[in-house]
Amino acid sequence: RSTLFPYTTLFRSDCFEIGRYAYQKGDKYHALMWLLEALAIYEIEGEPTMNLVLLLDFLTYSASDVSFTQAALITV
Repeated sequence: RSTLFPYTTLFRSDCFEIGRYAYQKGDKYHALMWLLEALAIYEIEGEPTMNLVLLLDFLTYSASDVSFTQAALITV
């Protein structure tokens, strides 16, 4: 479940896809927010079926693109 929207059923894959879509459309800030949410859900649930490397890859590029270099370094 989403930590941002606790009364809505948003799964980790939903958050990741929204973040990836935002990234591809050039909205790096919102991509970062959605990808961080996907990571938070991953850390809570720990489901191994999600490609964590792909999530961290998008997250790192989004963070560096919006000048959150500290966040980008933490995710690596």
